[in-house]
Amino acid sequence: MIVKEIARDLLRLEHWNYALNLGLVEGRRRELEKELLKKSIYAIDELRWKADPLSRRLATLFIAVTWEHSSAQQRDSLREYFIVCLSQLGIAPSTGMIDREFAKTGIYNPVSSFFTELQTIALQSQYDVKIAESRFLLTKFQIDVLNAIKKHRLVGISAPTSAGKSYAIYLAIADHIVDSSASIIYIVPTLSLVSQVSRDIREIIKKSSSRELPVLTTYYPEKPQSIFVLTQERAMGAIDEGSLPEKGFLIVDEVQNLERVGQDSDHRSKVLFDLLKDLKDSGRLEKIVLSGPRLSNIGNVGFEIFGEPSDEQESQVSPVVNITYAIEFLKGRYYLNQYVDTLESPNVLSISNEKLIAGYGQSMYTDKFLDYLSGLLDNLGPSSKNIIFSPTTVQARNTANGLLNKREVNTGDPRASSLSEYLRDTVHPSYVLADAVQRSVGYHTGRVPMHARAAIEEAFKLGVIKDLICTTTLMQGVNLPATTVIVRNPNLFVRKGGSGEARLSPYEFANLRGRAGRLLKDFVGRTIVLDASSFSDQDVQEDLFRDEYKDLAPGYHDAFNDNRDDVVQELKNAASSSAGPHKFLVTYIRQTLLRMGTSGFNRLQEVGIYLSDQELTETVRALKALEIPRKVALRHRYWDPFDLEKIYLETKQKRVHLLPESSWEPDLGKSLHDVVSFHASNLEYYYARSIGDNMDERFIWAVCLSAEQWSRESSLREILDRRNFQDKVADRIDDQIQLLMNKVVYGLPNLLKPYVDITGRGSGLLSAIEWGAFHPVTRLLIERGLARDTAILTRTRLLGDFSGAEDELDRLVSSRLEAELSRDNLGFWDRKQVENCLL
Repeated sequence: MIVKEIARDLLRLEHWNYALNLGLVEGRRRELEKELLKKSIYAIDELRWKADPLSRRLATLFIAVTWEHSSAQQRDSLREYFIVCLSQLGIAPSTGMIDREFAKTGIYNPVSSFFTELQTIALQSQYDVKIAESRFLLTKFQIDVLNAIKKHRLVGISAPTSAGKSYAIYLAIADHIVDSSASIIYIVPTLSLVSQVSRDIREIIKKSSSRELPVLTTYYPEKPQSIFVLTQERAMGAIDEGSLPEKGFLIVDEVQNLERVGQDSDHRSKVLFDLLKDLKDSGRLEKIVLSGPRLSNIGNVGFEIFGEPSDEQESQVSPVVNITYAIEFLKGRYYLNQYVDTLESPNVLSISNEKLIAGYGQSMYTDKFLDYLSGLLDNLGPSSKNIIFSPTTVQARNTANGLLNKREVNTGDPRASSLSEYLRDTVHPSYVLADAVQRSVGYHTGRVPMHARAAIEEAFKLGVIKDLICTTTLMQGVNLPATTVIVRNPNLFVRKGGSGEARLSPYEFANLRGRAGRLLKDFVGRTIVLDASSFSDQDVQEDLFRDEYKDLAPGYHDAFNDNRDDVVQELKNAASSSAGPHKFLVTYIRQTLLRMGTSGFNRLQEVGIYLSDQELTETVRALKALEIPRKVALRHRYWDPFDLEKIYLETKQKRVHLLPESSWEPDLGKSLHDVVSFHASNLEYYYARSIGDNMDERFIWAVCLSAEQWSRESSLREILDRRNFQDKVADRIDDQIQLLMNKVVYGLPNLLKPYVDITGRGSGLLSAIEWGAFHPVTRLLIERGLARDTAILTRTRLLGDFSGAEDELDRLVSSRLEAELSRDNLGFWDRKQVENCLL
C-alpha cells in the first residue's frame, strides 16, 4: 500500500508538469523534491527483487517517471543505480536511455565502483546472446522467446505492443537459418507490413552476420532456401498450387485477426484460418510461432488450430510506461484525468486555462475543434512525434487540411519541401498530403498509395513530419515511432445516425494507446483523449483506459449456430447462388467436403460446424453430380462449387468472351468490361464481395479502364492526370486511388481468377493487374518489397530495358542497382525506399 501511495505522489508530479506543458494550467514546473526521490528509490529497491508482473510494472514506472522529472544533477547520481535496477528487472536494453554512450557504442560511461561494474556484467550476462557472429543485449522476455523457439515446435507469444516481440522473432529467424534448411514463411495481414517486415528482417540478418537468404514477398517453390514474407492470400495461393516447401518455419504475426473469422464481412481472417488449418494437415512445418498483442489465451489458440500443446511466452511488462490523459467536462468544470494501469482510480486535476480547450465538446470537426487540437499539438513542442487517430479516411485528410491552415511552412528543413515536391510529382499537383507535409503534418490511411505511404513513414521517423493522422491501419502492426497518441473518442464514425456507428473495443483502444512510446527511445508513452465526456458511463470510460486483454476463440461455432437453418436449407438446394450471412458457411462446408470427402466431417467439427450424418451425406452426393472438374473447383475455395459450375457451363457453351493473355492486346478495357458485367449480372454475391455494390455502367468502365492503364505500368500520376478532375479535386484523387488499390489491385483478380482458370485464358493479364506491372524487372523489384510506382521509376530511370536469365535476374539487378545508386540518379525519397528494400 505504501508503494502505491508513493507511486501516486510521483504520478501527481508527472500530471502537473504535463498539464503545464500542454498549457492547461498556469504556474511553475515542479521539481522532483529530495524527499519524494528518496521514497521512490526506496520503492524501487523493494520492488526490483520481486518477480510478479505488478511489482515489475511498478518498478519500471518508478524508474521511468523519476528519470523523466529528475534534474541533471539528480540524473548523475541515479545513473549507476538505475543501470543496475533495469538490468535486474530484465530490461537491460533500456539502460541506453540512461547512458547515451552505451546507446551509441555499447560501452557504459565509467562507473564509480568496481562492484557496480561487476554487478551490471553479472546481471546482463544472462540477457546477452550470440546470433551467428554478433552479440545482442535483450530483455528477459526476448531471451525467453528466443529460447522457447529453439526448444519447442509450437510457440505462442503475447505481449504489449512495445515489448519487443517482433525483434525477438527476427533474431530467432537469423539464428534458425544458421543451421536449418527449412524455408521461413512469415505471414502478415497487410501489404504495408510486408514491406516493413521484409526490411526489418534484412537489417537483422546483416547486423547478425547470419547466412544471407533472399527475402521475398512472393512464394517461389524453386527457391526453397528463402525467407518469404507474405500476406495470408499470397501464402494460400502457394498452398492451392500444391507448392509448399518440404520443411517450413512458420511465423504468424497479428494472429488476433482470427477473432473475426466468423464474420461474413471479413474475408481475410477466413483465409488466415484456413491457411493455418491446411498447413497443420500438410505435416511440413518444422516450427510454428503465433504472435499477437495482449492475448490472454495464446497457448490455447495454438492448440485449437494445430491440435498440439504449445509453449506460451507472455509478458505484461513493457519497457515503455503508458500514461493516458483524458480531458473531461463534469459539473461545470473541466478536468485533466490521469490513468495508469497500476492505479485503482485516476488522478484528477482541474484545468484553469479553459480558453485553450474552447473547442471541447464540438459534435463535428469544426474550426473551433481544430483550434483546440492544434493548440495542444503546438504546446507538445517540436521534439514530440504525435499520432492523431481519425475515425475515417476522409476525416484524416480533412483534419490534415484543417491543421495545415493553422501552421507556418516548415522552412527550417529542406526535406519537407522535397517531400512535398515528391508527392506532387508522383501523385498529383493538387494532392492535399503534399501541402500538409510542408507544415510537418501528414496522414496515413488506406487511400494513401503505397509509395507515398512508404515516404510518409520514413518522414515521420526522420522527424520531417511531426503530426501524423492515422486510421485503424495503424493497429495492424505498422511500427511508427510516436511519443504521443491523440484520440478524440473511440468512434469510427463522424456523424451519428445510420448503421455505421461502430466503436473501437476496449482491446483495440488499448492497442492503439500502446503505440505511444518508442521502444528504447522513450521511457514514457502518453495518450491524450480529447473528449472523455463522450463516455457517459464511468465504467465504460475506465474500461477503455485500462490495459485490456482478449481471449481468442477462432472458429465458426457461433456463426453456424446463428445461421443453422439457412445453412441447411441452402445445402439442400444445389442450384442456388443466394447471398446472406450464411453464404460463406455453405461455401466452406461444400468446399471442405469436395476436398476431403467423408473425412471432412471431422474437419467441420474441428471448426465448430455440426451437421447430421444425413445432411453431410446428401451434400457429398450433390457435389458428385458437378460437371466442373474437381481440381478446378478446389483451386477456388471461397467460391461455392455450384456457382463455379455456373461459370463452367456458360463458358463451355461459349456465351462469354475470353480474356486476353497480355495487357497490351487492343480493346483490353472492353474485354474486361464484358467479363466483369457478366459477373455483376450472374454472380452478384461475388461481385459485391470483390468490387462492391455499385453496378453502374460508368463505374464498371472506370474499373476496367483503370485496370488497363495500371497493368501497362502507367504511373499513378499519369493515370490521375488523364482523369482531368475539374471539381472536388481532393475527393476525386482519393476516390481514384481507392478504386485502384481496392477494386483493381485486389478486387478484379479476386473476382476473375475462377473465370480465367476455367477458360484457360488471361492469367498473365490478371498477374499484371494484381502487381501493376508487366515487365519482369519491375515485378522483381516489387517482390523485393519496393512500392509499385517506385519500382517502375527505378527500372525506367536506372535499369532501362535491362534483362537477363530468369535464374540470374535477381543477382544482376542488385549488382546493377548498387552501381547506379552510387551515381545519385534518384531523388532522396525514392532512394530511401530503394535502400530500405533492396540493399
